[in-house]
Amino acid sequence: MILRATQLPQIRKQMVAALRADATKARSLDPAIWGSGHDLPARLWDAEADGLETGSLWWVSPDMTTLALDTALSGRRLPEWEFPSEHRTGLVVFDGGLSMQLPHSDRTVDAISWTRFAEAPQHTALMGDLRVSGWTKAAVRAGGRAGLEKLLMPEPADTTDLESLAHMTISIGEALMSPEIVLWRILIATMLLSQEPKVAGTRPANLATDGHPRETRNRPIPEVTVIDLRTVRDWSVGPDGTAASAGDRHYSCRWIVRDHWKTYHVGPGRSRKEERWIAPYVAGPEGAPLIRKERVWVWRR
Repeated sequence: MILRATQLPQIRKQMVAALRADATKARSLDPAIWGSGHDLPARLWDAEADGLETGSLWWVSPDMTTLALDTALSGRRLPEWEFPSEHRTGLVVFDGGLSMQLPHSDRTVDAISWTRFAEAPQHTALMGDLRVSGWTKAAVRAGGRAGLEKLLMPEPADTTDLESLAHMTISIGEALMSPEIVLWRILIATMLLSQEPKVAGTRPANLATDGHPRETRNRPIPEVTVIDLRTVRDWSVGPDGTAASAGDRHYSCRWIVRDHWKTYHVGPGRSRKEERWIAPYVAGPEGAPLIRKERVWVWRR
C-alpha cells in the first residue's frame, strides 16, 4: 500500500473513527476487566481521537526522514522543544517509514501521533503531559485503501525486573530507552529540523506534486505540511571526516554531517558562556543518493 501526503485528511478521519470505536467498546465492557480506573482507557482513546481530529498534519520526505532518524537515534542531547499552540497535537507521517521496529512487533513504524493526557503520562520528566503513539501502514477495510493502524506499546510498569524491562527498551547510542522515548525523540528531532531554514523547507501539500502520478489538478492541501530536505551544496567536510576540496575530489553520494553543541562567550566582556545547538545537515552533490555512513567528526576548538 502506498501512502501519499494528499491522503492524510481522509486517513485521519479513519484513524479518529477507529479510536472512537475502541473507546465505545471499552465502555461496554465489564468494569471489573479494567479494575480501578476502569474508564481510563476509554477516556485516553477519546483524548487521542480529539487530538488527531484538531491536530496538525505533517508529511516528511524520505531523505528528511533519514536525517531526522539519524539525529534522534544518535543518543546525543537534543534541544528542548515547546510545541506551539497550533501544534499541541498532531500526526507526522514518514514517507517510506522509519527503519525501526517497536519491541514485540515485526512491523515498522510509519507515523507518530501525539496528544495531551495528563492522567496517564508516559514520561513526565521529559514529556510532561505529552503522549506519543506509533502507527504502521495497513490496508483499510476490504477496499484495499491505504491507511494507518495503531501499534501497541507497553505501558511503563512499576517493576524492578531488569529482564522484563530489557524487552521494553531500545538501544540508542550508549543508552537504553523505552519505545515512547524513542518515538518522542524522533518527533522532537523532526520538529527541530523543520525550523532550520538551511536544513529543511516546509510547504503545503499539493495534488500535483504529492498526489497520484496521474493526478492533473494543481490544488494545494493546506491541512498537510510537507517537510523537504535541503542539501548543502558548499561543504568543507567530506564523508570520511577529512577536508573536502571541490577542485580535485568527486563524490557520488550525499552524507550527513551530524549535530553538535558549541559554546559561545557572550555578554559584556564575553563573560557569559552560552551553549548553542548546531543542527545536522546533508552535504554532497544535489540529486546523489543519501548514504548513512560512519560518523562524520566535526572538530571544534
